[in-house]
Amino acid sequence: MPRLARITLLLVGLTLCSPLVCSAQSLTAPKDDGVIARPSWATADRLRSRVDGATPITVQVHLKMRDLAAAQAEPEAVSDPDSPRYGQYLTSEKFESKYSAAAADVDVVRGYLES
Repeated sequence: MPRLARITLLLVGLTLCSPLVCSAQSLTAPKDDGVIARPSWATADRLRSRVDGATPITVQVHLKMRDLAAAQAEPEAVSDPDSPRYGQYLTSEKFESKYSAAAADVDVVRGYLES
């Protein structure tokens, strides 16, 4: 079984605010040589042990929203009785399609992790 088939990825496109979340931009912005930079927190002193190539790995990645400010304003707009948007709640699907990470960003992160 190829290594990338053994890696299970759970890519989550929504996260409103977490200081520990890596930005998709830091993973999708290759250096001039085309290599994607290693996150600053991925250092040798944090290495616990190596994982055997046959061991399945599950990874959860939280990507930045496309328009974080608008996503944060959405609940306020639909909850304010003076707002023209009052009570016009978005379904989960509509919220995700409007604010979650772009499919291209998800593909870049998935490709990087599978490689």
